[in-house]
Amino acid sequence: MDGNTPLEIRNQEKIIRASDGLDLNLKIVRPVKEVDFKGSLQIIHGMGEHALRYMNLAKYLAVHGYLVFISDNRGHGLSLNDKNPTGHITSLDQMIEDQLQISRLIKKKYPNLPLTIYGHSFGSMIARAYLDYDDSMLAGLILTGTVKYKAASKIGKIILGARIKALKNPKPSKFLNNLVGPGGGSNDWITSDQAELDLIAEDNLWVKTYNDYGLLAILEANYRIKYISKRAGKNPVNKKLPILSINGEEDIVTGGRKGLLASKRFLELRGYENVEFISMPQMKHEVINELEKELVYQMILTFLDKENRS
Repeated sequence: MDGNTPLEIRNQEKIIRASDGLDLNLKIVRPVKEVDFKGSLQIIHGMGEHALRYMNLAKYLAVHGYLVFISDNRGHGLSLNDKNPTGHITSLDQMIEDQLQISRLIKKKYPNLPLTIYGHSFGSMIARAYLDYDDSMLAGLILTGTVKYKAASKIGKIILGARIKALKNPKPSKFLNNLVGPGGGSNDWITSDQAELDLIAEDNLWVKTYNDYGLLAILEANYRIKYISKRAGKNPVNKKLPILSINGEEDIVTGGRKGLLASKRFLELRGYENVEFISMPQMKHEVINELEKELVYQMILTFLDKENRS
């Protein structure tokens, strides 16, 4: 493949039947010719989001030879049914199983292509919990908006669990949503790019409110950030797995330098030896939607090229 010649790319959409019967919407962006494939990337999006928000990055990577798979998480985008309406998450374990199922399908179809997981924000928590199930399929892990562990997540889980049990089917609480989600209802923390904030405000697929089950899954994911560091020896660990975390210096969910160091340490305690955290000046939470997002695109591509050549 001539590195100076842009590849033709193709967009596809598929439905993946989850283990509990939910149809997961999966978008695939790929080079047209299989001979041009260099590797595959599986994206796990964050709170409120859906797969379409990653299409610009996906097209950029596809032009450079990568197959990109982006699913709408259950309860998000088009991955919905009567039992999984917008803002409802059956459980964190089911979300992880969804992603494992997608990974297995990718590896079955393309067994010789290196597979990298990319998780953003809530997706960064899901991706870290994913590692505790099976990291053997992965050639790399990329994190952005890398959420820090909060000790309050344990207490929050108890409170939400009791509320669900007592009220059976509690109505979504705006107060609890603002408490669990960053920003207190404002979106200014997400990016410095006002055009992106305008798109979010007009996005009909954006999840504005989670029910208690959704919030419980989010808190469970945060709790697992620390929990994975305590499971050494219980599951196989791909110790040499390259892990890259790219975060904005002005991101309020990472916990700043102290929070990022803790997140890095939890991965190292779990047994991972090849962990790199990078902070981007003057960037907020969504580094791939920042004013200078091309810098981040290039960093992701460089990481993929390096790991997929090894």
